[in-house]
Amino acid sequence: MKTIKQWYANNTMRQLLYYFLYIVAVVLYIAILISRNEPVIKPIALYVQFKPQIALPVVAVFLISLLSLKDASLRKGLTLTLILTLFALSLNGVWANTRTGNYLVSGMLPFSDANFQYAGILRVLDYGEFNGTASRRPFFGELAALLMHMSQRNLQATIAVIVFFAAVSTWYALVEVSNNFSKFSAVLFLSTIYLFYSRFIGTMMTENLGLILGLFSFFFLLRGIRLLNLDEKRSIVSVITGTFLFSLAQNARPAAVMTIPLLVLLAGLLFRRGRFINWKMILILSLVSLTPFLINQIHFSVLGLEESQPMSNSLYGLHGFVSGGYGWAYVFDVYPGFSGLSSAEQNQYFLSSILYEVFNNPGNIIQGYLQEFRWLFSMEGQTGLLSYLQIAPRYLDSIFRYSFLAFFVVGIVGIFANIKKPLWQLAGITIAGYLISIPFAPSYQTIYMRVYAASLPFFFLIPMLGLEFLLGKLLPVDWVSPAEKDPANPDVIPVFFFAGLIVFLPLLLIFFPGSAPKTNPTCPQDMTASTVFYNPSSAIHVVEDENALVKNWAPYTFQYKFHQEIHNICCRDDIAFYKGLTAPFSMFVGVEENKGVDIYYVIADPEDLPEEPGWLQICGKVTDIYGNPSSSGFLIPTRIREIN
Repeated sequence: MKTIKQWYANNTMRQLLYYFLYIVAVVLYIAILISRNEPVIKPIALYVQFKPQIALPVVAVFLISLLSLKDASLRKGLTLTLILTLFALSLNGVWANTRTGNYLVSGMLPFSDANFQYAGILRVLDYGEFNGTASRRPFFGELAALLMHMSQRNLQATIAVIVFFAAVSTWYALVEVSNNFSKFSAVLFLSTIYLFYSRFIGTMMTENLGLILGLFSFFFLLRGIRLLNLDEKRSIVSVITGTFLFSLAQNARPAAVMTIPLLVLLAGLLFRRGRFINWKMILILSLVSLTPFLINQIHFSVLGLEESQPMSNSLYGLHGFVSGGYGWAYVFDVYPGFSGLSSAEQNQYFLSSILYEVFNNPGNIIQGYLQEFRWLFSMEGQTGLLSYLQIAPRYLDSIFRYSFLAFFVVGIVGIFANIKKPLWQLAGITIAGYLISIPFAPSYQTIYMRVYAASLPFFFLIPMLGLEFLLGKLLPVDWVSPAEKDPANPDVIPVFFFAGLIVFLPLLLIFFPGSAPKTNPTCPQDMTASTVFYNPSSAIHVVEDENALVKNWAPYTFQYKFHQEIHNICCRDDIAFYKGLTAPFSMFVGVEENKGVDIYYVIADPEDLPEEPGWLQICGKVTDIYGNPSSSGFLIPTRIREIN
């Protein structure tokens, strides 16, 4: 009879075990998200999401233990389990808390910018065309639309899949980080990625896809550099793939776009022959990096709104920056009638104003950089480089932030001392690309560095290098060495499949263009007849506080919790409107095509809504919070009819 050791030595059996671990990791992820266990899962999920000062040290201990395992495949399988569990608990913490914030209501329903993005997703499903917001960056909207279609418009299921992709991409990047750095740097990397993403987890924002593609790009570029002297062919393929994915990420969530030509230049230096730059590599990488922009334009032409332009909202930030460091809304201060212009007229105004400022007031650009640096290196507020690294209590927050800043500064200094080393060169172009890109995406006009989601994995390379340098001076070599010299990598085929899915999604979406049924209005003349697809898992259901049959867990929330959390939104009159709503009621998003109505929240009595997903015809009036007719407001139905 074979011993366990002999059985484990068999390659086939080992592969079966590893695949089993991956299956277990996915099953555990799903089990956590569908669980409504209040005694066990809920407190753990809430601690993970809202008490990172407690959760992350525990995760760090597990991660260090797993990265200490000698078997590479076993190490990777268990690390995947850890990361999927962490992300699942974080998302379930958002749902269990039913928290309201900048981009979601009651832990789930899209709000503010996220709601405009979500409306574009619904619009492409209903009418075969995005709205203006989703048109500008179509990649995320297409992915979410496909997931919504496959799940019968189930918003929770769609979010769960998106977060799953984020967890898997984090795992890929972490595996390569552990191949290049010590376990301590791996802990730093996972902690910072998690602290950033936990602020946006569960939201329908393009930051999701930007981070996912950025992490995959980071994995391939790190892998390409590590294989540089081991396997040049695989190294070249990895660098090409990483550059393509980074360019794709910048199209999904634009920010540090000027890093792209620097990556091309870096590839020419890495693969040079003798003293000369590799011009063939530069040509190849130039074509590779430009391809996602062409793909983005094709996607826009297939599903985009004709009146919109790809990435046109970047001009808002650029205009404010070159005018002296103002935010995206500065154009409305200097041109009150701007919003009444057509898209083409707006773009023409932006270009003429930007060129005028550049040539006639170049000092304003310096002022713009000074304004950026003033906010960027502030340790307070929501706009700094470290704004997402917030934990409590305050003294722990300060320790973590200033330690991270110290590692970052050491890394910056180290770039100049190690500029001939490929990893340090990658860190150098990350900083240079960011500085050149600042005018197009000033961080002071956003919160928690969200626009730089695609670039953040590369930012974290700098403090990791700084930490490695310091640890190398303080600890024995064995303590700070990577997990192993040349480990097997995760299978890259799933990444290629995911990238291919993003590239070819319009071809899939055009097979079901405009699924909204054509019905004749049957409402009174003074009412709006609205056709909306309803799924109970895409709405929030506010119940009475004494309802013991329902748990406060998205999509359900108690009235007192709804009223309590709504104070986190802007502004006073909006808060008063929501606090005036009394349970029970359900709220979900509706969109229209050609009736003067674009997007609104339907606020209905749950007894009038079906238990199963389906199309509804609703009679009512769309109004703003003051009861005035509006194209973007609220619809309180007077009648609801199911459409077969």
